[in-house]
Amino acid sequence: MLSFSTKFLFTLLLSILTAPFYMVAQDSNQTSESNSSVEKAAIKPGRILGRVFDADSGEALKEVTVVLEEQNRETKTDLEGRYRLSDVDPGNYSILFFKENYQRTRVKVDDVASGRSKLVDLPLNPDYSNLETLDAFEITAEDLAGSDIQLLALRQESMVVMDAMGSFDMSRLGAGNVADALTKMVGTSVQDGKYVVVRGLADRYSNATFNGVPIPSSDVYRNTPQLDLFPSIAVDSISIKKSFTPELNPAFSGGSVDVVTKAYPEEFSLSVSIGTSFDEFTHGEGQYLTYSGSNSSYLGPPWFAELGL
Repeated sequence: MLSFSTKFLFTLLLSILTAPFYMVAQDSNQTSESNSSVEKAAIKPGRILGRVFDADSGEALKEVTVVLEEQNRETKTDLEGRYRLSDVDPGNYSILFFKENYQRTRVKVDDVASGRSKLVDLPLNPDYSNLETLDAFEITAEDLAGSDIQLLALRQESMVVMDAMGSFDMSRLGAGNVADALTKMVGTSVQDGKYVVVRGLADRYSNATFNGVPIPSSDVYRNTPQLDLFPSIAVDSISIKKSFTPELNPAFSGGSVDVVTKAYPEEFSLSVSIGTSFDEFTHGEGQYLTYSGSNSSYLGPPWFAELGL
């Protein structure tokens, strides 16, 4: 048997002989670990972003759920229909888009690069499967004439301060003529039941047009015509412009009233009205004041008869 000293010397010699091989293996392991860490540091996460909009109207869709299926992550679009998925490892992915009343859509996203952004815009198609089929109907311009919809659009598109009233409102408010209708409009009043006053300014500061053509006044002392002469049954709409534009007649500072008549009727129409009245001073038992005249009334003016001459 070998003594203890012999075993010690043998082990020491073996360690000296195998030491270079161990150091080389350790260096190679450290080198491979450092290379792998460098490669991991060089790979940066990417991003997937885009915009979701309606396929029919092109309007941005908010609150659309966007799911990155491989990583079980989701987000929602903002008010402008935009979304963003950050910290996405390079590779290929599948994204699911869904929203109520819209079709679910799955999109394949290939080659997400390291540290780069992948743009994915999607038009989302509406889901009409739950809608009921309605019978087709047609709305013509004649149906909208004088309606609240037409007058509201006229106010919205106008570049001046104005107000308008249609034939439907005149019929509902019981206006028999244009002067009565003007008393129901904002900022206008009628003097003597026939002359328009806009914003508190007398009729000399206003004018009136008939289908865009100036209307002369029958009174030489008045600037505006007697608007009670126009019956509401023949009027389609009344508009009042309270500020000046180049296309208007400059002869006003209060307001300009434009009376638009209805179109020529396509078929014959007949309207009949019947009314009754009663005067208690001329009917009944005959108890009312009167004067029978005298034999000399013809000799003088009428006031002679009042004196009993």
